[in-house]
Amino acid sequence: MARLVQKALEIPAIDFKPEDRVQVVDREPTPEENKARIFYNHMRGLTGTVRRVYEDEREIWVDVDRDSLPETVRQRHEETEEQMKRKWLDNLSDEARRKMGEAEKRFSLRYSILVNPDHLILKSHGDASPSLESATAPSGDVRRVTSRDLNNAEEEFLNRATSERLPE
Repeated sequence: MARLVQKALEIPAIDFKPEDRVQVVDREPTPEENKARIFYNHMRGLTGTVRRVYEDEREIWVDVDRDSLPETVRQRHEETEEQMKRKWLDNLSDEARRKMGEAEKRFSLRYSILVNPDHLILKSHGDASPSLESATAPSGDVRRVTSRDLNNAEEEFLNRATSERLPE
């Protein structure tokens, strides 16, 4: 049985804006993507918020949601964050530490990736508009979007676009 491969959609970078909610497609990288080093397995299915759009380079900077990271990656990220926080606080004088408020003592590292816009699914715009292609089940439980889901959504979109263009 032939395996279906989801092809990347040609999505202009201009369609994405800072604060948009996005998800990285969940599929295997193509040999061309591996060669060009533009899409990696560890990015599959991650969700996050667009931080910046680089239209000329066709890249999008995404701050990844911690809860979408695989457990081992999240643990490593949090361990690194804790080490850096300790080092930062250890380098402050006792007086400087005492004068700091709790908010100033917070230390958080972002987990960010650069992604080609063709590898992103726009979930919602940053203006808090309703989700475009919700990946949550009615119970509110988050589920992974599969390539079958993406293919079905794309087919539905193309069918609607075609039917809207036909005269009645």
